[in-house]
Amino acid sequence: MATTIEKNCCAICNKEKAKSKCEGCSKDFCSSHFADHRQELSKQIDEVEVSCDLFRQMLTQQSSPSSQHSVMQHIDKWERDSIQKVRQTAEEARQLLLKNFDLIIAQLYVPNISANTKWIQKGITAAGGNGRGVGLNQLNYPRNVYIDSDQTMYIADYSNHRIMEWKYGATSGQVVAGGNRLGNRTHQLNNPSDVIVDEEQDCLIISDYGNRRVMRWPRRNGTNGQILISDIDCSGLMMDNHGFLYVSDSQKHEVRRWRMGDESGTVVAGGNGRGSRLDQLSFPTSTFVDRDHSVYVSDSENHRVMKWMKGAKEGIVVAGGPDQKKGSIQLSSPRGVFTDSLGTVYVVDWSNARVLSWPKGATQGTIIVGGNGEGAEAHQFYCPMEETTIPKHEQHTLDTAYKTEIRNDKTRLNTENQSKTRSNISNDSNQPTTSKTSSRVINNDEYNKNNVNQQRSDTNNRSIISLTNYRITFDDSDDDDASSYISWARRDILEYRNNYPSVRSDSKITQNYRFYTNQLESYPDGDLIDNIHKLWFRDYDRLEFHHGYTQWLFPLQERGLNCYTEPLQKHEIESIKKDEKALKRILTSYELMLDFYGFKLIDKKTGEIDRLSGDSYKSRFHNLNTSSHNYLRITRILKCLGEFDYEYLKFPFLEQILREIIIENTLPNCLQSCKDYWIETLRSRNERHAIRQYARQLVEYRNQGLTSSKSLRAIRPSITKETAAKS
Repeated sequence: MATTIEKNCCAICNKEKAKSKCEGCSKDFCSSHFADHRQELSKQIDEVEVSCDLFRQMLTQQSSPSSQHSVMQHIDKWERDSIQKVRQTAEEARQLLLKNFDLIIAQLYVPNISANTKWIQKGITAAGGNGRGVGLNQLNYPRNVYIDSDQTMYIADYSNHRIMEWKYGATSGQVVAGGNRLGNRTHQLNNPSDVIVDEEQDCLIISDYGNRRVMRWPRRNGTNGQILISDIDCSGLMMDNHGFLYVSDSQKHEVRRWRMGDESGTVVAGGNGRGSRLDQLSFPTSTFVDRDHSVYVSDSENHRVMKWMKGAKEGIVVAGGPDQKKGSIQLSSPRGVFTDSLGTVYVVDWSNARVLSWPKGATQGTIIVGGNGEGAEAHQFYCPMEETTIPKHEQHTLDTAYKTEIRNDKTRLNTENQSKTRSNISNDSNQPTTSKTSSRVINNDEYNKNNVNQQRSDTNNRSIISLTNYRITFDDSDDDDASSYISWARRDILEYRNNYPSVRSDSKITQNYRFYTNQLESYPDGDLIDNIHKLWFRDYDRLEFHHGYTQWLFPLQERGLNCYTEPLQKHEIESIKKDEKALKRILTSYELMLDFYGFKLIDKKTGEIDRLSGDSYKSRFHNLNTSSHNYLRITRILKCLGEFDYEYLKFPFLEQILREIIIENTLPNCLQSCKDYWIETLRSRNERHAIRQYARQLVEYRNQGLTSSKSLRAIRPSITKETAAKS
């Protein structure tokens, strides 16, 4: 570091004794001061090294992962919390959708009942039947029953001042509202005459007749109710598919529609004083609202049923009329009312102790149940009150008066949920009672090929009676007959099979073509078709819980539930057919959904399908068998295939489905949709006939125990791609 020199002055003492030179600062030092200078330099170097170490440590900290920085930690925590909240909200939305989806779908369908239906007249007890009393297995003058999507009954136990919940098959019920003696406090009821369930809000809506009010009561663990409407003589309740509440007022002779929170409601029927004019009502009881929001009213003292179309100033008589004689096939003080989409009215004929069907335009009704005089036998009623539809297509009747024992001598087959869940019973303070009163709920099986049910109530035998028709056959009698089953669905099928003759193509609409040529993203999912095929494959949760994509993947010349899609245009069909890649994407979409349902496409030329390999099909079959909204999707998929060059794929699909339903019993709940809708999408009459014949043979082979693969191959129909194309 330093060199020795001669005769230089020391930089510190300035004496000519310097013998050393510092190469760092180029200064001369004597021996003693050179040592001091070196020590000072060493101290400075140590300080520099310490500063360097501190700097290196700080630099290391700054370049470490962001999770070590306190601010970054806060950001990360905020991110995790936000994601968790979004996931939680999304899951709650999924669960809410799943909870209400079947109900929403059910409300899209109203069953039609054949005019040739033969009704079994004897019922079985389903609730009560243990004498009049306050026990949990007893009823006292029940006035109304509502059956929810789980077939749980909610009964307005009028004289016990309570609402009873009675689960399907149970021998006793439980009190879910009232039951705290007669009173007018919010935890009490006074002669409740009607109850319905708002399943979306999970609450009961109760006509608290004696207190002249309508109450809302939590369905689960509710101890108090909330007054919705005061100063009203409510004789009947009804809720439409938009959540509007319809209330019959027997003293003001009107029906009002209420939105939750309204102060006065809107008159939708009557409201012009008591009378028999077409713009008047006299003691209205039950109401029914159809999918067009027309209101049907049992106009009790005018012995008629009135239909008030939405916005109408007066009604139309659809059943009965004034001055009807007791005992004729007319009406006397009608109560419950229900109508199907064919316009047939089903009405409880209170004074005549029977239930009538009244086809559209008919001058008199037809007795379907009762009409055997007043009494407590299983084939009789005493002052029947109400009629309604429930899921599983059963009919329930409320009946109040005598002690009767009824045993079950029939079996029942539950069919696809296609009916609207509603039960509605009016109040009548002048109904007769007897000293030998008891309470019961009766089920009665109905046998008929149409698989449709309805519900009524009968008030002096304190019972609820259920009727079910259950024989399902694969016949050709309904082919091309627009009235053979649910008419609006049939009309859609016929429109489809005839290539939508009334639909005009709009050349400005190209949405579906652009989507299938990978130019346009779906909405609201926001994916191109190729991404959906790649990223959604076997993402079963996404395919199950997202619903808007179905209208994008399988467009039709009719509107779907996704408001962001446009109907398929005829010019788009031709453009997609000419585009080889776009047409292949249709087939890939089909394969995507086959896998979702537990199948795979074996041969693209013949359309043959089979189960997924191993046991992987089992969970998918379980999902398909229990998630009925997928049945609507399958109908759409099959119809879409026929719009392009894939009509030949339908028949093999139906073959496999029928084998799973009939032979393997793996998809029993698909039976009704397969029969009523999927088979009907076949555009060829010969194919429809062949697949029904195949189904009948499968049933016969199953009954004979001939279920081997060899036996089944022997009856397999020979419908080829060329045959389908020619058809």
